Amino acid sequence: MSAIEDKPRIFKGLAGVVVDTTSISEVVPETNSLTYRGYPVQDLAAHCSFEQVAYLLWHGELPTGRQLTEFTQQERAARGLDRSMLSQLAKLPGTCHPMDVVRTSISCLGADDIEEDDSSGRANYAKALRMFAVLPTIVAADMRRRRGLPPIARTARRTTCRTSCTCASATYPSKWSWTPSSGRWSSTPNTASTPPPSQRGWSPPLAPTSTVRSRRPPVRSRVRCTVAPTRR
Repeated sequence: MSAIEDKPRIFKGLAGVVVDTTSISEVVPETNSLTYRGYPVQDLAAHCSFEQVAYLLWHGELPTGRQLTEFTQQERAARGLDRSMLSQLAKLPGTCHPMDVVRTSISCLGADDIEEDDSSGRANYAKALRMFAVLPTIVAADMRRRRGLPPIARTARRTTCRTSCTCASATYPSKWSWTPSSGRWSSTPNTASTPPPSQRGWSPPLAPTSTVRSRRPPVRSRVRCTVAPTRR
C-alpha cells in the first residue's frame, strides 16, 4: 500500500466529517500529555490565566501585555445579558440538563445576532468572542436558578474565572496553596475576593515536563506565563 493510501481520507465540510488535521491540540505519547498549540495543558493551567489560554487557542501565540489588555477589554465589554435572555433561561425546566441549557442559550444568541449570515473571519471572531464572554454568565445564572436564587450581574472589573465564581456562589476562594506533586492549586472557599496567585502575577517554579524537543523557543516576552512549548 502506498504512503498516500496509508493516510486517512479526510472529508472537508460538514457532510461525512469524521476526522481532520489541526494545529490547535495534540496528544504527546512520550509524556502522556495533551498540548494546546505546543504547550502542555498542565503547565498552562498552573502558569497562565483563562484569558491567556483562550488567546493562545485562537491566535496560536501567547499574548503580549498589550494584546492581553485589548483582549480582556473586548471580552469584558461583551459580558452582559439582556432581560430577554435571562427570561428565556428562567422558562427552562429545572430538570433540564445543563448542557441543554447551554445549547438552547447559544441558539437564542444566534437568533439575536445581526450578523447571523456573515461568515467572514471578522464576523466569526466577533461571534466567538461574544459566546466566550457570555457563556460563563449563562452557566452561573443557571446554577443559581436551580437553587431558587436570582442571577448576579457580572462586573467588568474582574477576570473570567473570578467573576464566574462570584456570580455562581457569591463567594471566591481566598486561601490558595500550590502542590508541586499534583500540579494543582488547592483553595478554601471564603467570601473574600482574593484571586489565585497565578492571576496576581506570580507562578510556581516550572519543572521540566517533557523530553520532546521543542520546535519553538521558550516564551520570554509574554505576560505571566513562562511555559515553553513542546512540539514535536
